[in-house]
Amino acid sequence: MKLIPVNYQGFTAMDRRFSSPMLPWIVSEIRKRNCVEKAILSGYPVGYMHW
Repeated sequence: MKLIPVNYQGFTAMDRRFSSPMLPWIVSEIRKRNCVEKAILSGYPVGYMHW
């Protein structure tokens, strides 16, 4: 298992009508809330399998 330190900056509800060009605007709105917390993500490395 790998542990990755990250800065959690918040969340928002997503809608399927949100498009990729809207993502920078959405992320900037989350950052404006100024709610930063230290966190650690854990997970297993994932690779591609060839058959």
